Amino acid sequence: MNSGWTWNKLGFRVYVLVLFVVSSWLLRLASLPFTDYKFIYGLDDPYIHLALSERITRGEYGINPGEIASPSSSVIYPFLLTLGFYLNIPEAFPFWLSLISMAGALWMVAGFIWDRVAENGTPPSHWFIILGGVGIVFSLNAPTFPMIGMEHPLHILGTVMVLRGIHGLLGGNKRDAILVSIGSVLVPLARYEGIPLGLAGVGTLILFGHYRAGLLSLLGFGVPMGAHMFMLWKAGLPLMPSSVMAKSGLLYNFAATNLSQFLDFVRLRTYEVYEVWKKVLYDPCHNPLTWVHYFTFTIFFLLTLMPLVRGESARYRYLWLVVVLVLFMHLLGGGRCTLGRYEAYALTAMVMGLVSALSSILPRVGRQIAFMGIFFICSEIYVPTISRTPSASTTIYVQQYQMHRFATEFFPYPVALNDLGWMSYGNTAYILDLAGLASDTIRVIRQRGKWTSESIRDLALQKGIVYAMIYRSWMPSIPSEWCLVGVLKTFNTVAGDYLVSIYLINPAYRQQMEAALDKWEKTLPIYARLYRFNCPPDSAWHAIINQL
Repeated sequence: MNSGWTWNKLGFRVYVLVLFVVSSWLLRLASLPFTDYKFIYGLDDPYIHLALSERITRGEYGINPGEIASPSSSVIYPFLLTLGFYLNIPEAFPFWLSLISMAGALWMVAGFIWDRVAENGTPPSHWFIILGGVGIVFSLNAPTFPMIGMEHPLHILGTVMVLRGIHGLLGGNKRDAILVSIGSVLVPLARYEGIPLGLAGVGTLILFGHYRAGLLSLLGFGVPMGAHMFMLWKAGLPLMPSSVMAKSGLLYNFAATNLSQFLDFVRLRTYEVYEVWKKVLYDPCHNPLTWVHYFTFTIFFLLTLMPLVRGESARYRYLWLVVVLVLFMHLLGGGRCTLGRYEAYALTAMVMGLVSALSSILPRVGRQIAFMGIFFICSEIYVPTISRTPSASTTIYVQQYQMHRFATEFFPYPVALNDLGWMSYGNTAYILDLAGLASDTIRVIRQRGKWTSESIRDLALQKGIVYAMIYRSWMPSIPSEWCLVGVLKTFNTVAGDYLVSIYLINPAYRQQMEAALDKWEKTLPIYARLYRFNCPPDSAWHAIINQL
């Protein structure tokens, strides 16, 4: 096909970025009619980061004034978000930071793939350029990330920089050491899951004789991370953030158990991967393939290919080994989320590893077909995720944002929550986090199996909590004297539950609570409905929710 246009690497990169920016902006526009034209992120987590960043601008680190807490899974991200406060665009800043970070990652991935399919100055086939650009954007879940507003695009960008830099070093380009160096600093500071890749990047620099760059990279992430750990230690907290300890079984078992228990955990997670594969093999119709299957397949494929490759391609085996490390570590300790944010960095590494490996064994046309197959498989996972993003924003608007309004505009008193979310942002009242992300004391109690109604009662009394807005389904039990005064019912795409139970803890505030609920109920959007109650016993909870 003669299009009258000769593509080059720069043009392909620009094409990919245009697709990304346009699709991201369309997602943003699509969400606005359902949120009364207020920009809302598709998760409640960025508002936790914003709450922490707001405290940082005031010289504190935590959710509540004068109380150090570590609800963020990133060392650097809350500090980066402080720029939004200084620029007077705090809520919009995560969107633009994510957009820029993801654009940088896509720019390098697009260039990396172009180099694998262009030969002797001949560009790839026109069909591959058009469809491949779309495939790159959607296979990496790129349009979703600006609407999430989290640190994951920084993690992806750092991952791409390290892997792209290693590939360049293996190909004899010494200048790519700068990519490895910068990426090795960025990855662990963006997410704790990036520590293995950051160390691998440092080791690569030393292995290739870039001793100064390796040392500077180690100091680049080691010093800030060490300072962060020292701050937490001085406050009597674990060296790792509470959010990491609460969510990552790998890090929790590494930090809180002995070697034998940790190895048992590793064996258990490995066996779980085996069980996932066994279900697919025995009943493929009812067990669709997921990223767990793709990661394990890629690991076995790369490990099998390594001893078989000969010639110039054999030098890239080191890169494939690094990709195997990334995928294996994520299988052991990585998480997953409704909007596909946790595993996206590992999936990006998988794509780059497979692209590099297949380039060593396939001819030019075969590579293009194989790469399109990779894009199709990954897009099949993420296109449904991308399409749910406007609905996710609506969920946050009708639930988390309305809870925030109640707590800040109608009833600004100390509150207990079991999902921090937007309630923590812009709220001057004390917040008791029953999930343990902003309270290490509660995290420890929960993980030790001592989470009872008595311990909940004691903590609430100790902090002077007036009321609670919680997902009752998350709680094993609640104190019997807590008075259920309302249930907010919404639809749910990404929230912890579609029902938020409102309990009055201090009966002295009953009249004020009822008046606040009256006013709040009149302002709720169409997708949210408040049901009122007069302190029914908790034993009637299941009967109540069946009637809602």
